[in-house]
Amino acid sequence: MSQSISKEVTKDIIKKLLSGKNYRFEIIKIINSQFLNYCIEFFQKIVSAKLKKQSITLDWYKDTFLDQSLSSEDIAIHSGLNKKTVSNMRNSATKEIIIEESLKHYNILRGIIEDLIKNARDQILLLLSNFKGLVWI
Repeated sequence: MSQSISKEVTKDIIKKLLSGKNYRFEIIKIINSQFLNYCIEFFQKIVSAKLKKQSITLDWYKDTFLDQSLSSEDIAIHSGLNKKTVSNMRNSATKEIIIEESLKHYNILRGIIEDLIKNARDQILLLLSNFKGLVWI
């Protein structure tokens, strides 16, 4: 998920730092780019699974996005955590600890989602996905 900073952006940041100018806009561009790339990759996995006629469930999400072969950073983010947060909580951010905390956090989120579904009978959330003319509900 991480993306390296292009040489041009790096040069712009250094020039602005040395001249005392504000370089935050370049940093925001990098963050936005990384976020958009993350979103695209995330939804590509979902579209790919739908095209393979896989059922998108919470268990599918766990198997796909908390797969232990992924980087510890990706596992943490997919569970709604951040490596720095885990490090602060546990004084370590080894992959084993990240996986442990991510699975705990996933189970907490899963419980919240299940409670919302059970208790929000009058409210309906309909999610539509449209890809190349195909619409999934």
